[in-house]
Amino acid sequence: MNAAGRWSNYVLASGQDLKSLLALHCSSAKRNICFILGQGFDPRMNIGLRSVLEAGGEGRRHLILLELEEGSSSPSHRYQDLKKQNLTELESLKNGICTTEIRIVKMWASDGRRISSRSAANLFSSVQDFTDFSDVILDISALPRSIFYPLLAKLLCLFSRICGRIPVPAVGQVCDRALFPWR
Repeated sequence: MNAAGRWSNYVLASGQDLKSLLALHCSSAKRNICFILGQGFDPRMNIGLRSVLEAGGEGRRHLILLELEEGSSSPSHRYQDLKKQNLTELESLKNGICTTEIRIVKMWASDGRRISSRSAANLFSSVQDFTDFSDVILDISALPRSIFYPLLAKLLCLFSRICGRIPVPAVGQVCDRALFPWR
């Protein structure tokens, strides 16, 4: 597959354009959507899922929540209150609409080596993980680069194995400006 074919159906939308695009896409047919989301303190964590759920439409909504196992010395532990706030908001967003599964991303090996990239790439082993879904959305806005790049590469590799093309839309959402309350 050439690069032009792989990226020919991708679009860039934001704000009201994104909401309109999602509403049109989700209402055009029954859509079973798998939404992959990083769990954490980042204020952007729930923006993408909220947009998809507000878009409406028929079909199943399934959330795969990526829990980062950062270890006891991670500096992010000081933001536990923000993480709890995001998880509370997430629960209210789901409100019985989404099924949820949690997958663990190990950041460190027992011998102290950083393994986050390999752990992220190994979260999914087969395109069979996604056969029940018409759409797979990977929301990268609250994930570290060391997680989302290998995860996106793995998903593209898995999807490309079917007929040499990506069979389902894969979306990466990025918020370019984060408003962190502690800055």
